[in-house]
Parts: sequence; structure tokens; C-alpha cells
Amino acid sequence: MANHISLRLGRLIRQRSYLSGEVVRAHQRVMDLTEEVAAARARLHQARQELENLQQWRADLDKTIRKEAPSIDPSYIQTVQETPRKTTREHGALIETVVAYLRASSNGVTTYEVARCIAPQFGLPWETSAEQSETVSRVRRIFNNLKKRGALKRLPSTQRHKGQELGLWVWIADGNESLPTQSPTATGQCSDPS
Repeated sequence: MANHISLRLGRLIRQRSYLSGEVVRAHQRVMDLTEEVAAARARLHQARQELENLQQWRADLDKTIRKEAPSIDPSYIQTVQETPRKTTREHGALIETVVAYLRASSNGVTTYEVARCIAPQFGLPWETSAEQSETVSRVRRIFNNLKKRGALKRLPSTQRHKGQELGLWVWIADGNESLPTQSPTATGQCSDPS
């Protein structure tokens, strides 16, 4: 004789089956969050300890300042916070690479060309249009600074990129010893700048 289950009972069994799967997932999520909370508590404890040490160090400095100059109230000394740099390499290396690229070019180069070339070397953003604009602006600032120093000259350009005229720049300061002199091959720049 066959064991027949009513439709209603079948739905209830199926519902319980799926619910059991959700319970297992929820249990796993609770376990994961418990581990995250434990790790966060350890980081919080470490951060509190660091804060305590810094505050104690500052209090010791305040005592020393009061001994040396009783008229100075250390609480009025301005707070300064360091700002991390966006790039991983030094700014001077970026300028040296730009100058080497300009020197290696015989016909002049556009701001966009140089920015496209140096972006991967220095970890500068280049994926989106906004990131490209940011990197091109950075190179443009370097170019304008070099122009003020008499090292570059901007030529009339017929080239356009995204509807904007591209600046065509040529190096004119080979005799200027105060500017970077690194060779183009040492910088690892794009192979054909001209």
C-alpha cells in the first residue's frame, strides 16, 4: 500500500526543509560575526593601549615644557595631523621621469601622452575618465611649474582629446643644471616618446 502525503503536509515538509537550510546559513553567519567581533575587540584593545601610551607621552612632554617655560600653556599648542601621500613613489621621481620624457622627445609631447605613459609606473589612477583627468591635471601642474622656470615652451596644437585641445610641450632648457638630469632609459618610461 502506498504512503500518500497530503498536499498541505507536503508543502509544510518542503517549507521546513528550506527553513533548516536557512538556519544553517544563519548559524554560520553568527559564527563568522563572532570571530569578527573577537578580532575587532583585539584591535580595539590594541588601539586603546596605543592611545594611552600616546597620551602619557604627551603628558610627559607637557610637564617638560612647563618646567622649561612656565608661561606656556601646552593645551594651546596647535594640533598637527600628517596626511598620507596618494602615490607610492616620491614626487621628485615623478618630476624626473616627466623631464626625461620631455628631453627624449624631439617633436614635443602632449600632456595626455606623458600622463598615460607615467600613470602605470607611479601607480597613478587611469581606469576611468575622471581618474585620467586627475592624472593629466597632475602632469599639467608639473608642466606649468617647469614653464615658469623657463624649461618648457607650449606650442600651438591641433590635437584634441575628448573635445579639449591638448597642450603640446617642448623642452627648451638643456643648459639648466638646476633641473633633473636623469636619462630617459633609467626612468623606465614609455619606449617611444616622439
